[in-house]
Amino acid sequence: MQSSTESFWSEIKMYEERLKSDPSSYCFAPLAEVYLQAGLLDDALAVSRTGVGKHPGYADGQMALARVCHQKGLVDECRRALETVATAVPGHAEAQRLLARLYKESGNEQAALQALQTLLDFHPDDMSARIELDALQQRTSALEDDDDLELIELTEADIFEEPELEQQLVERVKPPVRTVEDPWAGIDTGAAEAALAPPALEAVWSVPEQQLSAVAESHVEQDPLTTPTLAELYVTQGFPEKAIEIYSRIVSADPQNLEAVSRLAELQQPKPAVDAAQAAVVAADLSVNLPVEGAADQQAAVVVLEGWLENIRRLRVCR
Repeated sequence: MQSSTESFWSEIKMYEERLKSDPSSYCFAPLAEVYLQAGLLDDALAVSRTGVGKHPGYADGQMALARVCHQKGLVDECRRALETVATAVPGHAEAQRLLARLYKESGNEQAALQALQTLLDFHPDDMSARIELDALQQRTSALEDDDDLELIELTEADIFEEPELEQQLVERVKPPVRTVEDPWAGIDTGAAEAALAPPALEAVWSVPEQQLSAVAESHVEQDPLTTPTLAELYVTQGFPEKAIEIYSRIVSADPQNLEAVSRLAELQQPKPAVDAAQAAVVAADLSVNLPVEGAADQQAAVVVLEGWLENIRRLRVCR
């Protein structure tokens, strides 16, 4: 059995000899087909062009030229050859199908629809052609709907300016302000502020320079909350050791403070026992009420008081 290559060369040799003996022979069409199958595109194109030039109405020759031009990418020449075949043989399925695709690729969708419809008229069972026709019809109808939309042209009479709105102040509703209870409402801060206030300008100028520097250093180093008012607050709440600590700081910072020295000595002396009736009277005369509920222990009161002191320090720093 001969191989395909040997078969091609034998056919090529046979058709070449026939065409050589009779240049006007119609065998140029099968010779171009054999060249095309063998991959000899240039030879197929040359033979088919020569043959079509001699026999332009030969459908098989035009179809051979169309196949070669399609393989070579010669779209215009391929389309002209297919149109010749479709005119001579309307029922040529391959010519109509390839011609419809070329029309579609070039944007001539109406011609593509006509080619597919002609193909289905001769071959109604060709499902691939029917699917292509339905898809192309849907696409064409959608484009026609878009083209039917009229463009609205506006004239100067149709254009009007909107009246400017008067500038009005719009009052926005303010969100309600949450009321926060003041944790220092029960503390008399007037005395503390008076004690922490810096000395008047006249008093500063009346102090000698050596004393002025000492006062400035003591004022900077001393804790702003180390005041007699705070010490007495500790005493009223039953924490004399805290009061002694504060008075000790005051005396260390200002040894000339006779009131602090006297009060420190008084607190350091042992206190006589106080009966229950006197304790009740002392408790009733207290002017500061700390937020201690019921019979809370002293440690809880200390925690609350120290939290207040820390908040007061922060306020002092912010000011």
